[in-house]
Amino acid sequence: DVFDYPVAPRWAAEFLGVSTGTLGNFACTTLNCNATSGWTTPGQFAGALNFDGANDIVTVPQNATLNDLASFTYSAWVFPRSLGEGSVGRIIDKSGSGYKRFRLDKDPASSFYGEVRLGTTNAVAAAPANSDSLNQWQHVVMTFDNTTKVLRIYKNGVQIATGTGAGNPQSDASGDFVIGNNAGASATFDGLIDDVMVYNRALTAQEVQTLASGAPDLAAPVISGQGASGQTTTAAT
Repeated sequence: DVFDYPVAPRWAAEFLGVSTGTLGNFACTTLNCNATSGWTTPGQFAGALNFDGANDIVTVPQNATLNDLASFTYSAWVFPRSLGEGSVGRIIDKSGSGYKRFRLDKDPASSFYGEVRLGTTNAVAAAPANSDSLNQWQHVVMTFDNTTKVLRIYKNGVQIATGTGAGNPQSDASGDFVIGNNAGASATFDGLIDDVMVYNRALTAQEVQTLASGAPDLAAPVISGQGASGQTTTAAT
């Protein structure tokens, strides 16, 4: 497994299992190679993936676990060096005929952007200018509640953007789950990504704060090893 990531480790009722991703175009795919493109240490907790802003991509093949999540949460620790390829570097992307996109943005400058394709009006959340902090670790979360149709973006446990759409989510089942890029490898993240998590519901504000606090996983399955802090860490084998 080259990129295991925890899926719903903290709240067992929403545990979805583990998916395995494939590293594409990275200069180095062994542990602790410390390249500008590949596995590197330190990450936020242990190792992290270093994306080069040019063509690196992690692809998790589409599967029933990740497909067509009506309500969901995407969470990650990121260390962006720039806004990435085209100044719209992706953090997480799941695109079929419908899509769920979480990325950096240039408009407004140096911000975060999230979008979910709905049948009537897409849910869009655009954070304020300069909400993205370059060259430092930050915890970012995108949640979508299909009951209220509200999309939210959080940074370091604080909500920084929200938007409301209308209609049913459009299917993303035909598309892969992609980390650090889009499926076409044309929106590469530039920097480090660590501790990606996916939940099958919209986490509450308090739960997002818990994730951002770095508190240990109290009810976590072992994904790919536990660090000294008790945090689940990514790993390559």
